[in-house]
Amino acid sequence: NLGLPVGLTGVAGAPGFHSMSLTILGSPVINSTTAYIEAGRFIFSNLFAAPFTALKTNVWVNGGTGSIRVIDLITSTVIYENTNITSTSAVNIETAIAQSIYSVASALLSVQFKASAGQTINIASSVFYYSP
Repeated sequence: NLGLPVGLTGVAGAPGFHSMSLTILGSPVINSTTAYIEAGRFIFSNLFAAPFTALKTNVWVNGGTGSIRVIDLITSTVIYENTNITSTSAVNIETAIAQSIYSVASALLSVQFKASAGQTINIASSVFYYSP
């Protein structure tokens, strides 16, 4: 008994929703290399939420193409990857639907991104959600 407050835990297996702001003082995270770097991470477990079925990410490049992926850092399993980000607009939202974004008892999911050679990619936010 640590004396911590305990609230409602929700129904096991209920649809999940998770929103990640990947900005620092309003500025997006930037990567100018061809190596994946982490923009953010979160814990997921199918003990408290159904697998996410969709993903929206505010991501854009200055030219050429860029890539984003979601990877489980515990198992190194790539959950989702898009290697064809082409929009140069800061209001671009990349959408992945009809996905099964993981169903395990314990995962540490990382949102990562990289640019193509000589380019810069920016990422500002990601939303994971369940869409029936």
